[in-house]
Amino acid sequence: MLQIYKIVNRVDKLSPSKIFKFRNSVRNTKSARDRQNIIKEIARLDVRKKTFSQRVRAAWNRVEVKTKEKNFALFKSAIKKCPLTGGRPKDTK
Repeated sequence: MLQIYKIVNRVDKLSPSKIFKFRNSVRNTKSARDRQNIIKEIARLDVRKKTFSQRVRAAWNRVEVKTKEKNFALFKSAIKKCPLTGGRPKDTK
């Protein structure tokens, strides 16, 4: 998750448009409201299906918009608490 954040927000020197495909229009659907959601691309071959950009898409798209918009330190702590991305929720006891 942290690596996707770095790529999408241009913290790394990688170009996000070369790795992921994003929505370029805003439609009134839940998944299209967030411009940082990654579009699912059709992958015919197993090699393509197992690439980084294909494997991480679903998990990234489940992260809330307000979490994606935080700075890196806040994003990192928020992701650890997020049950949708494999993080463990904070113990409430």
